[in-house]
Amino acid sequence: MFIREKIIFANKQEKKKQFFLSSLFVFLYAFLIMLIIWLLGIFPHAQIDQLIFTAVTPIDGTSSEVLLSFYLKAIVIPLVISLVNIIFILKEVKFILKTKKGKSYRIFPILIRRPRLYLWIYLGIFLGYGQYKFGYIQYAYYKLSPPTDLYEKNYIDPAKVEFSFPQKKRNLIILYLESMEISAVSKEFGGLSRYDLIPELRQIAEQNLSFSHSENLGGVTQVTGTSHSIASLTSLNLGVPLILNLHSFDSSSFKISSLNTTSIKIDNFMEGGYGLGDLLNDNGYNLVFSMAADKGFGCLGNFLTGHKNFKIQDYSYFVEAGRIPKGYNVWWGFEDEKLYQFAREDIVALSKEDKPFAYIFFTADTHSPGGYADEKCPNIYFEKIHNVYAGASKKAHDFVEWAKTQSFYENTTIIILGDHLYMGGDLYPPIVKLQDRHAYNAFINSAKTTDKNKNRLFTTFDLFPTVVESLGIEFNANGLGLGRSLFSGEKTLLEEKGLKKLNAEIEKRSIFYEEQLMKKH
Repeated sequence: MFIREKIIFANKQEKKKQFFLSSLFVFLYAFLIMLIIWLLGIFPHAQIDQLIFTAVTPIDGTSSEVLLSFYLKAIVIPLVISLVNIIFILKEVKFILKTKKGKSYRIFPILIRRPRLYLWIYLGIFLGYGQYKFGYIQYAYYKLSPPTDLYEKNYIDPAKVEFSFPQKKRNLIILYLESMEISAVSKEFGGLSRYDLIPELRQIAEQNLSFSHSENLGGVTQVTGTSHSIASLTSLNLGVPLILNLHSFDSSSFKISSLNTTSIKIDNFMEGGYGLGDLLNDNGYNLVFSMAADKGFGCLGNFLTGHKNFKIQDYSYFVEAGRIPKGYNVWWGFEDEKLYQFAREDIVALSKEDKPFAYIFFTADTHSPGGYADEKCPNIYFEKIHNVYAGASKKAHDFVEWAKTQSFYENTTIIILGDHLYMGGDLYPPIVKLQDRHAYNAFINSAKTTDKNKNRLFTTFDLFPTVVESLGIEFNANGLGLGRSLFSGEKTLLEEKGLKKLNAEIEKRSIFYEEQLMKKH
């Protein structure tokens, strides 16, 4: 009797163990599959540097639609599947597949009898897809390789360069268009799209100075460390890519930002180096940076405040100033239509002061997934993002046309830039390769011009010295940071090294980068 009870108890214990493992593995497998589906739908071209940076920096202000889609697909659906699996096991409901040979296979619910096998299969899928998607083996290889001398050989310290400003300093307006690609024009104009999605922006590029990688309309080549918004902004302002190595921070740099978030707040972020903001501030400019999202996202606020007196106008600012109603929130904060109106108001006010100004504003409607379609957005294409791109093109054009009628325009350089390539998979057919796509650029009313703007291979950090020269500022160096001015005859690092070699050097650890650029001395 005692032996029988012991056997029954052991069987119950074994069933409990199987029950627990079945629930766990069903959730893990469903989570992995749904995570892959979510990534393919939202960020099919995400790169490992983006992934790591996003994982360790605050995501404050992230669009609720993006977060909701993640929670629903990667958390809720796997939990529901796991729960249904549990209920079916308890109710002894089985879905059986019978073959012609008379064999039966349980399809659902899943009862795990070989946990080690399931674990190894899971790890194989996880690691295999991770390598296919992000190339973590190559990433680890480069990080473990001897440090690069890329910066020691090629970095030109802007703090040691002599700058000569024109007698009347020019104003600067930078319109940073989220995920805007020149490749979104039709093939007729050198693009990759079936339709001419951005006709107004195309005309601006054609009628003004725009640098191209080809004989046709073209633009910026995306390299490692420039593929997301804060990385692009860092490259534009400091002339270097953004590579986040955690060991380059001391322990005082990190702290948990709040009890309800798992992100890490980095207090000291890219405070070394001398950039565009430092240069203009030191020469008497008013600096304003406006955006609809929260400045805490991706340490953007930390970066701007670390580089001299930018007045940061983010979502919280506009709410506190009463320019956005309290509680109003769409997309990443508020729609671009409002941001453009605020930009007009701010720029008019700045133009009336007795100092030159630099006004940078960052749109968000064209952010993946799918973008945000406001009430003025056209509805002429099947894909939502195509309509959003068309709307963004019209808004940018209207802003430029407005600026041309203002008294400050004659002494103002306006620059329109796409911050990086669109991250979603719905802008082009799947056959379009990432390396064939290019971000947008146009220089309007530049103080300097050139007819050598075609067939140039350049990246975001080359825009730093190019922007400086577009303001009529001269300097006694071949470039700034890793950037080489596109007005000069200097070859860019991309032209010298090629895309593959330059990316490999950027991915390697750099002692100079960690000690001179990441930290303030």
